[in-house]
Amino acid sequence: MHTTAYQDHIATLCARMDRALERSGHDHALIAAGVQKMRFLDDMPYPYAAIVWDMVLPLQTLDENAILAFYKAYGEQFNPEKQCAAPSASPPAATPTPATSSGSGAPSSGSTSAPTTTPAASATPAGS
Repeated sequence: MHTTAYQDHIATLCARMDRALERSGHDHALIAAGVQKMRFLDDMPYPYAAIVWDMVLPLQTLDENAILAFYKAYGEQFNPEKQCAAPSASPPAATPTPATSSGSGAPSSGSTSAPTTTPAASATPAGS
């Protein structure tokens, strides 16, 4: 039977383990496979999570009350992205100044109000 390099490697490790167990007087060994490494928001060991920026609430079951309490405690308090300034107070509404009649037909210099209607479109093209 042809063996591969990997099979040879495993056979060597098993032989070493057998010798170590014999010398130590033990009949078995537990070998840890390492620790679970987590990346943020990837391969979480829990089925549900509520997330507010860098804060994570791990949940084994969907618990709406816990999620709402988590948001109430941390929501909008740790926003690292200060994108918008706080809203300013609205200015008071402008009051148009009535135009005074000068008799010339020209607008008076004291008039500051803008036109309130748009002129109607002409059926004749411009420049005709």
